[in-house]
Amino acid sequence: MRQTWQCAAIIAVAGLCLGAGIQVRPPVGPGVWYPADPAQLRAAVEQYIAEADVVPLPGRVVGCIVPHASYPACGAVAAHAFKPLQRGQYDRVIVLAPSLYATFRGCSIASVPYYRTPLGDIPLDADAVRHLSASPLFNIRSLVYGGRAYQNPHVQRVALHEREHSVEVVLPFLQVQLGDFNLVPIVMGELKGYRDDFDERAFEDVVERLRAIIDDRTFVVVTSDFTRYGVAHGFTPYEDHILERIARLDFEAFDLIQNRDVPGFTAYIDKAGNHISGHLPIRCLMEVLPPYAHGVMLRYDTSGRITGDPSKSVSFAAISFFDPTLLPPEPRPAQRDAASVDGSAPGQ
Repeated sequence: MRQTWQCAAIIAVAGLCLGAGIQVRPPVGPGVWYPADPAQLRAAVEQYIAEADVVPLPGRVVGCIVPHASYPACGAVAAHAFKPLQRGQYDRVIVLAPSLYATFRGCSIASVPYYRTPLGDIPLDADAVRHLSASPLFNIRSLVYGGRAYQNPHVQRVALHEREHSVEVVLPFLQVQLGDFNLVPIVMGELKGYRDDFDERAFEDVVERLRAIIDDRTFVVVTSDFTRYGVAHGFTPYEDHILERIARLDFEAFDLIQNRDVPGFTAYIDKAGNHISGHLPIRCLMEVLPPYAHGVMLRYDTSGRITGDPSKSVSFAAISFFDPTLLPPEPRPAQRDAASVDGSAPGQ
């Protein structure tokens, strides 16, 4: 059984590295989550970055938590976490994002050599993906668009990377700020055991796999929203002073996250009844960062404040993590421009 799985993993990674099958994971967000026109998208990101506050972060910025909603709702919030980054400063970016449309065990990575946005194609880090795929908790998943897998009544296949936007929405910010980098795009599902409880051993394996690919030129991004309040979200514990009470609930979580209190954050998730979409990627981030890394809240907002309707509200936050014992990595000369606006892969 193990040999069969190993062969399948090798074939999947070989397809990723050699470019077999679908070459590019096309974007699903243009015109929906962010502007479709490359020039307009770049201008929007640059404006969000320019208007973001400058917060001194002494030491090396090693990771961040940002929202994965539409740019009109949360672009100004997300920009605060990306503003400290400099072009050519990081060679590898790991994006840990929750699965918003499909339920599955473990983690999944699209089996493609490139991710595309209107600003160009971003190459996947094949060596890092190869290392992760050695664990059965990291599935390298092919893409299918309108193919036989959907038409065959005997095949059960749920669209995952084909429709997931939680990784994609942060990529234009990274393209504008970093330019040239290799990507490890990970969509996280559930880590439940056979008794439907949390599988601590599986979580530890995911954490160890991630730690092994993080070096001093790796930046880690987690995408998540926070309190989702309203009838549609099944969470309506407050009748008055809703936004103030949502903020208190959010900042209770933020304090635990900034201090990297994993047991406290886990207990908070269990007791608060507050469904944070990216709670599992957040837990991973707290575990994989350097020992002295500390979180700083940069920006907070809610859709309820933006729309004026607190009865339907989603909370957004930008939290950066920095290590005061480490110097920032030196920017290196760009070897290719991942932010080209023609949408072509490097070398095409």
